[in-house]
Amino acid sequence: MPNYVYAGITLENVTTDQKSILKKIKSKKSFCEYYLPMPKEFKDIVTGGMHIDGNLCKLWRKVDDKNIPVTEEEKQSLLKKFGATNWYDYKLNTYDTKWGDCELEVDIEGGQLNYNTAWSPVGDKILNMFAKDFPDFNYWYEEETGWGGERDYKKGEVVRNMEYDEPEWEQTEYEIGDSVYTITELKEEHPNFDDDGKGFYVDYSHEFAGKTLEEAKKFVKKQHNDWIKTRGKSFEELIK
Repeated sequence: MPNYVYAGITLENVTTDQKSILKKIKSKKSFCEYYLPMPKEFKDIVTGGMHIDGNLCKLWRKVDDKNIPVTEEEKQSLLKKFGATNWYDYKLNTYDTKWGDCELEVDIEGGQLNYNTAWSPVGDKILNMFAKDFPDFNYWYEEETGWGGERDYKKGEVVRNMEYDEPEWEQTEYEIGDSVYTITELKEEHPNFDDDGKGFYVDYSHEFAGKTLEEAKKFVKKQHNDWIKTRGKSFEELIK
């Protein structure tokens, strides 16, 4: 499984024409596919490793329940025409990410797009095409380990670009009875934690627990006790 990059785009002053484009993007279920659709020539080509007639084959297609290798002649033709021999390389080259955007959600009236990508954010080739249709927008992305960035576009140009690395954490395990909780200390200031800054958080999340470890332990213990009051047992006891 890949590490996912979560991303969102917020548009400004969405026009009627732009809403029409958003409807088309929503119907495609991918704004990458809307701007640069994957060629149909790649859609039935399988990548990986398969022994066919005693030979290791990395590209093949299934025809009438039989695996047929992609010929060297076809590979060269695809490479010359599209710069790739398969869907995987095409998407990496075109979208700068493994699959393009996936799990796309589009709020047409609200001018909002949210989506995920694998390992890395969508590249500038797609974003520049998007900016021609939607010149003014805010764009953010964050990989699940915590690195990410944010941009503002005005009149189709980037006017602000900010990137940040993963937060620096230090972990503490806190035991309450049979339960073990993770408390993490943010060691350095981080642009994604501007509200509370350095301090202690619950299990690498944005849930701030306190400026000191003692404050954090009190915060977590209160959560633990509130859970038991509500459900009668600790989480560990409930799942036994």
